Amino acid sequence: MYLYPETSRVPALEALWQTVFGDEKDYTDLFFGGVWKNSHTLIAEENGEIVSALYLLQSLLRADGEVFRGFYLYAAATAPACRRRGHMGRLIEEAKAFCTANGGDFIALLPANAPLYDYYAAFGFGPVLSICSGTIACEDASLRPVSMDRYAEAYRNASFDRFFWEGEELDYALSCLSYCGFSAFEGKSGMLLSNGESVKEVLAETEEAAAETLRQSGVHGPAEGPYLLPGFQKNRFGMAWTQNSRLSAALQKTEPYMNLALD
Repeated sequence: MYLYPETSRVPALEALWQTVFGDEKDYTDLFFGGVWKNSHTLIAEENGEIVSALYLLQSLLRADGEVFRGFYLYAAATAPACRRRGHMGRLIEEAKAFCTANGGDFIALLPANAPLYDYYAAFGFGPVLSICSGTIACEDASLRPVSMDRYAEAYRNASFDRFFWEGEELDYALSCLSYCGFSAFEGKSGMLLSNGESVKEVLAETEEAAAETLRQSGVHGPAEGPYLLPGFQKNRFGMAWTQNSRLSAALQKTEPYMNLALD
């Protein structure tokens, strides 16, 4: 059975999430106490118990300069004792039908590990989203801390091809990063998110500005962003399924950047 659960089922959904992913209640409460919508939740049951679930968050994708609206497939989970029974496969197909019925152009997702790229490929998802990653050794620490609201403004205004959030979904993504110890910083050339040991994302107008912002960060360690800076590598990072022919054509020309993807 595949349906949208009532609010009274949140404790069962939260328990399944915690069992599968091992997250603490303070963390799962960020989702179920905020951005969660029962109308964007698909579940499978056995004997009246929720044994599999996934969530669809509203999101956007800019490809070849055009912005498309769709959904992000999030926190797909099946109870360990109920796996290999086809529940998740049927939920993914239901998610695609949901996207079609609600006028979405795509579903994006971030596989939790390498074998899952093959799993999702069987449902028509392609590895069309990317990230640039590398190691940085900075010369100084001249960035100033700013609010997450200030960072969110810069995030919304970034114009390169990318997967991105807006509204309460963006608020949720940033709250997850704050929970994990990340803060926002700004310099003359751009902004970044850092936990003092790594840089989650750098936003700037050009590659040169991004490199300067990283130089100013004071962080010695791994960094991620949309720019292929010296010493960085471009890797697949996410997947997308689409039924929109314009988006399909755009994805033949560009690999949109994906980072704040809620793994």
